[in-house]
Amino acid sequence: MKQPNRRPNAVDVARLAGVSKSTVSRAFTEDSSINALKKQRIIEAARQLGYRPNAMARSLRTTRSNLVGILLEEFTNPIFLRILELITAKLQEHGLHAITVNASKDHSLSEAMELVMQYRIDGLIVSSDMPLKIEYECAQMNIPVVAFARSDRRIENTLSVSLDEFHAGRMAARHLLEQGYRAPAFIGGFPGVSVSLDRHAGFRDHLAEEGLRVVAVEYAGDNTYDRGLAAGKALLEGPTRPDSVFCVNDQVAVGVIDAARFLGLSVPEDLGVIGVDDIWMARTAQYDLTTVLQPLEAMADALIALLMGRETGTDQSTQFEGTLVPRGSTRRKA
Repeated sequence: MKQPNRRPNAVDVARLAGVSKSTVSRAFTEDSSINALKKQRIIEAARQLGYRPNAMARSLRTTRSNLVGILLEEFTNPIFLRILELITAKLQEHGLHAITVNASKDHSLSEAMELVMQYRIDGLIVSSDMPLKIEYECAQMNIPVVAFARSDRRIENTLSVSLDEFHAGRMAARHLLEQGYRAPAFIGGFPGVSVSLDRHAGFRDHLAEEGLRVVAVEYAGDNTYDRGLAAGKALLEGPTRPDSVFCVNDQVAVGVIDAARFLGLSVPEDLGVIGVDDIWMARTAQYDLTTVLQPLEAMADALIALLMGRETGTDQSTQFEGTLVPRGSTRRKA
């Protein structure tokens, strides 16, 4: 009877190379003691058979798994898909592999974390507002945690790589004033979340320095288009109508532009709109959205450097300044 197709294993490689199974194991274990010629013979046998060592099994024999957990919660936001693409590519360049878990608001973040921890990860990257309980558990297990594109840091050993949110808010305020707007508003995502708080604070402080104030503040409750649309309508139908709006991100800003159009307002003449992230919709002729661009490539490099070079007990935070990208949504100045 013909044998069904199966994946080659270490025994097959050992038989072809004329060595023991334990020698095959040593050949694929970093820094193990093995004759160079014998190792080359084993690698060639593995290549001929199409054998790939089992990373999970190998990790049980070493102190590292070379696995990094990634918790993402905004899969509908194009910026986080770009972040995931960059991080996974950078990890692979350094011989690391990613385990990505959806930590969306429809799932328990604690449950997502438990799933990641089953794989004996060497590090954890989070883009969500992680509960303190999870941070403490990782610290106790000496697992480095890097908050990426999130500026809140609440325990000593949590590292972070983020946009300078405060500076982004100041840039937005400066740009709107330069374009002739004098009654700006702010629309955040979730109240109390660092991204909204810090961007609002920078925006408010620069306006105050120029003798102006934020005329209205609205919170969308989520950083999505639909919530931005609803928040935009609420803001523009409120008692104090602004002449411009700084939004916590581009998805919210796009929703605000559509809300303005629904109410018969012209962008940028009646309302200037600025966002953050430079997602693909911001670059379309339909929205032509002024935005703050995050230097994601440099941020991803810094993240990998923290994961690869971190020493126990260090406490580091790296912030990057964004770049203002002016477009038609704020082109009011004559």
